[in-house]
Amino acid sequence: MPSQPHNIEHLPPCITLMTDFGAGSTYVATMKGVILSICPRANIVDITHAIPPQDVWSGSLTWRDTTPWYPRDTLHVAVVDPGVGTSRAILLMEINGQRYIAPDNGLISHLAARHTPSMVRRLENPEWFLSPVSATFHGRDIMAPVAAHLAAGILAEDLGPVAEEFVLLEIPPLSREPRQITGHVEWIDSFGNVLSDISRSALPDGISEEELSIACGDLQIQGLSRTYGDEVSDQPIALWSSSSQLEIALPRGNAARAFSIARGTKVRLRW
Repeated sequence: MPSQPHNIEHLPPCITLMTDFGAGSTYVATMKGVILSICPRANIVDITHAIPPQDVWSGSLTWRDTTPWYPRDTLHVAVVDPGVGTSRAILLMEINGQRYIAPDNGLISHLAARHTPSMVRRLENPEWFLSPVSATFHGRDIMAPVAAHLAAGILAEDLGPVAEEFVLLEIPPLSREPRQITGHVEWIDSFGNVLSDISRSALPDGISEEELSIACGDLQIQGLSRTYGDEVSDQPIALWSSSSQLEIALPRGNAARAFSIARGTKVRLRW
């Protein structure tokens, strides 16, 4: 992880936004207006607003892969909320020194799988909400104002009670056999590169990358490349991603489309 600046306590409070609203949505601008009206010095960062509609799994992975790179005490707000207006809770969590506001629908799952939340509270005190609260836009009326008030200095305990339980998505475990690990495709990026849940650290020590064999659907690849540019042919390659995940790529094309690979497809690594 990058080192933190020595004067980080003097920086404006950082609030990130992640939604499934879509590019150019006016909903995003509305949330930013609410935040800045309450905490004008807030530094608002867009993680993405292109999460597929109501795709909590993609939102959870995006948070896992992006938010640890932000400064300590950053406030992360996610609005991927199929249950807006229902009885589902909205939570404030602290995980590994950062704070997260999200519907209680599993958005925190992949982060919580790495670091146990040190604090979880339900947002129930309407003093910090806009009024009236719309049944269809809790991002504007609850999450944005709460994030702004927190950035301005209110305490977490002012927002609501401790939550003893919260929703977690089911994350399938790796299957390990002698000389083999089986996982799944967990993500397909905008280039069509296929990211698996098999990390470099899952391999035993001393395994040569040349002796690794990768199977994904009908695709078979022998050995790992170092980077996309190592191969000049039109053949698929396997390599370790920037996050040290086993990745399948087609340097001159879209691997997922070319080989009909979807999220959840099994990936086998043998040696």
